[in-house]
Amino acid sequence: MPCRDDAVSFVTSGGIAQTVAATTTSTIYWTDPVNGNDDANDGSEAHPFKTLQKAVDATTGTHVVYAKAGDYKDGGATSRGLMSRLAVPDTLAGTLRVVAVDGPEKTFITGKAGTHNATYGYGNDAERCVAVASTNSFCAIIQGFTLRGGRASDEKTDWASYGGALANVDSSANSLGTAYLLDCVISDCSAPRAVCFGGTLMRCRVTRSRAGNTGNNNGIMRNVRVYSSLITDCPNSTSDSTYVLGPGARAYNCTIVGNTPGGITDNTSNKAYAYNSVFGKRNNTNPEIGRIPGDQFQYCLYRASSSALDAPTSVIENPVRFADGVRGDYRLAPDSAGIALGSAGSLSVPVDVDGRPFEVSDDGRLVAGCFARIVPTSYYVDADQGDDGNDGLTEGSALKTLAEAASRAGFGDTITALPGTYSTGTMLPLKAETGGDVEPTLRARVVLHRNVTLQSRDGAEVTVITGDEATGGGCGADAVRCAFLARDAKLKGFTLSGGCTAATDEKGTQVATVNNYGGGVACCAGAEATAEEYSALVADCVITNCQALRGGGASYGIYWNCRFFGNTLCATKPGFAVRNAKVVGCLFAANGSSGSHSTVYDCDLVNCTVRGSQAQASGAVLNEGGYGSKRSMVNTICVADKFNVIAVTNCVLGTTTRNLAANPAVKNIIAGGAKLNADGSIKRRSSAVDAADESIVPDWFLAGKDLAGTDRVMGEGLDIGAFEYDSSIPVPGALLLVR
Repeated sequence: MPCRDDAVSFVTSGGIAQTVAATTTSTIYWTDPVNGNDDANDGSEAHPFKTLQKAVDATTGTHVVYAKAGDYKDGGATSRGLMSRLAVPDTLAGTLRVVAVDGPEKTFITGKAGTHNATYGYGNDAERCVAVASTNSFCAIIQGFTLRGGRASDEKTDWASYGGALANVDSSANSLGTAYLLDCVISDCSAPRAVCFGGTLMRCRVTRSRAGNTGNNNGIMRNVRVYSSLITDCPNSTSDSTYVLGPGARAYNCTIVGNTPGGITDNTSNKAYAYNSVFGKRNNTNPEIGRIPGDQFQYCLYRASSSALDAPTSVIENPVRFADGVRGDYRLAPDSAGIALGSAGSLSVPVDVDGRPFEVSDDGRLVAGCFARIVPTSYYVDADQGDDGNDGLTEGSALKTLAEAASRAGFGDTITALPGTYSTGTMLPLKAETGGDVEPTLRARVVLHRNVTLQSRDGAEVTVITGDEATGGGCGADAVRCAFLARDAKLKGFTLSGGCTAATDEKGTQVATVNNYGGGVACCAGAEATAEEYSALVADCVITNCQALRGGGASYGIYWNCRFFGNTLCATKPGFAVRNAKVVGCLFAANGSSGSHSTVYDCDLVNCTVRGSQAQASGAVLNEGGYGSKRSMVNTICVADKFNVIAVTNCVLGTTTRNLAANPAVKNIIAGGAKLNADGSIKRRSSAVDAADESIVPDWFLAGKDLAGTDRVMGEGLDIGAFEYDSSIPVPGALLLVR
């Protein structure tokens, strides 16, 4: 994104208010690493310099350098004993501002590894990214760049060993310097003593950078003020006490996650401090973050090691729950500790790492970390009139594909699909989203990330997601399933048709993996994802004519008020319609073709109706076993001749109940008498009417609708099965007496 050109106000640890403002000046230089020329050009926009160093050296007064997109990997000067790609001398006065006009995604300052230490790239011939010589007469603002690949020396113990990304130093070892990095990314930088030494970082992201391996008391940040910044995935040395916050570092509203180790130095002569900050791991757990002197943490969220000193009461040790850590979304989820932990009294920069303002409550509280509270966004898609180049924020500017909308959506966002058939665009889930240990290779028409809702505007009858068969037909490696849902995701009001999976696993066997189950829809597996609190939800959908190795229609998750028709398997595995799921208020009909497979496998069924082809008057299923589960059936109608179920309670079954008689968990079976209409709804004299046990179903289900849109409780009680008999509708041919 383009760099912001706004002023940033903050308060130092000493309580001094400062402002870094947009610079107004008549002295402006331009650089272009691709088309610029240091020798022949004058530094104007039409004739830019090639290197940043040339522009900085062009004047000693206050000026601005506008850097065009590209990789600034040439030029530089020696500063503090080491070559730096951009070296700002101490001869300047006023304010120098170097701005990447196209932002860090397109504009890079690239250092160079040294040869003395091949493992970490240290050496006297290494080159850092930026060096600023501190004086009291000027400040240097570097804005909107990615600083990458910078290194420092391990052959010296002076300033050359500091600051692979930024060295802002003077004669005082504890100086905070006069350099500012705004809206920058620091990536893959390394130095023996600190990635950043001196200066101030605001709204920055630091990742995959390293400090240490030469001695104690080092840190990613040393003598640095860090405001509203994210520091993640930095593999520091664990053998020499190198932490993220080294001596003299001060972090305000920062999120520090996934680093090794991830804490703060215990140096007592030059302490580090953290305010309103979050320390955690990406998988929503807390790390042991080293020694924690209590007075150095205020309003922070973390878990201390056993060696921690007394921590103040303003520090919370509860679990950190990120919005979607596996995708790098480190905003605090609404149910995380720390949502109202921060103190406005310790808020130094009023905006988060993305430039959004922090919301402060009436009692002076705000969210901890570098991200403001989650504000959900709504997106729209239109298969017929949409365009993936649109912003997708209104129906009139809708996107075209579900995949594009899902790639933009994050935690708490909603995608609304207008009527149409969605048959283009595909995407892959991340491995961490699947709950398994196999790399996903099967593409889906849409992947819903954590806590994203995809809903149709006008319902399943007019809104269709179609998958695709493999080359040659049926299941195969290049097939496309209709949808994949990460934990907490929701899919509502679609027809899912024609989705297929791979026919084998990656080794060519028929072991179940994320790539071969759930042709219509597959949801995240794993212990936490299958807990009802975090399960993906599929509601008010029709899943039809899909195929998989296992779970032809669907696998994992929770299914509510769905219809499963015509789903099959590509091998002799169980679960024509669904497997490994909780299924509530759903109808199964005409799934499978022949053989001994089951319609439903290893599921919990609540108030469902399981039957065979609608063309068969007897209602017998086409396959042998109507329900081959190892789990439970509750308040369910199942017209079939074979069962293998651990627990059956208050169900209407077919005439044969093989594998049920000797099961002690079977209670209150009503054999025969289902009396179903062609659509699976129950007739007036069915034994299922008013016969369900309401005590074993959730309250939200009793307050909802059945598959036909009828209130769930219409008569004296809840009916068994997926439909509620509507006693308010007159029976054809009945005599109505009026007195």
